[in-house]
Amino acid sequence: MAVSYVQDISPIFDTNCRACHGAAVYQTLGGNNDYSTYQGIKNQSASLLLGSVEHQAGFDPMPKGGAKISVCDIAKIRSWIEAGQPNN
Repeated sequence: MAVSYVQDISPIFDTNCRACHGAAVYQTLGGNNDYSTYQGIKNQSASLLLGSVEHQAGFDPMPKGGAKISVCDIAKIRSWIEAGQPNN
């Protein structure tokens, strides 16, 4: 599955992550993890991203206090990471 950061990944983060991990609020709400930009997401540990969105044991489930991200969106994130997190 070819996944695009612009078309696929950024919209997932808009919907599910940036309310707490956006530029204006990440220091107070998002555990100091800024996902407002491509670089901010890429700088995060891939295992932490996947562990959190997949609700794996030992990780804080994200989105915090919200429903788990869809299986389809998790698959897109995984594919994007496996492809080397391209900025496309």
